[in-house]
Amino acid sequence: MLESTFQGALRLAVTRELHDRVALWRQPAGKILAKRGGAVEAAPVGAADLSGILKGSGIRLEIELKMPGKKRSAAQVAWGHTLHAWGAVYLCLTYRKGLSLELNVEQALLTLELALAARGESLAHHP
Repeated sequence: MLESTFQGALRLAVTRELHDRVALWRQPAGKILAKRGGAVEAAPVGAADLSGILKGSGIRLEIELKMPGKKRSAAQVAWGHTLHAWGAVYLCLTYRKGLSLELNVEQALLTLELALAARGESLAHHP
């Protein structure tokens, strides 16, 4: 299993199941070399893999995904602390080897819902 596969599956599940409440996208970090020369500056080094917002409340959301045995870098840990200090929801989710991709995604969605519920938000449909 690749981290990118887990990312793609989670983004698809969020889009399919929570599209009316959460906007979530892939977030490159650092500098990306441009074909025309120079570099495009993306999110800060250490920023999470997925970034988004809770529609309606505007709560910022970032999700770092890790495969088993992989640890966050010092920059990723620092970025997570910064986001918490700014009032954003920051999650670091690790893929569990003993579970299928589908169950890992389901668990990630539940963790997201619990994190937002702790902030008084719900992913239930809002008219």
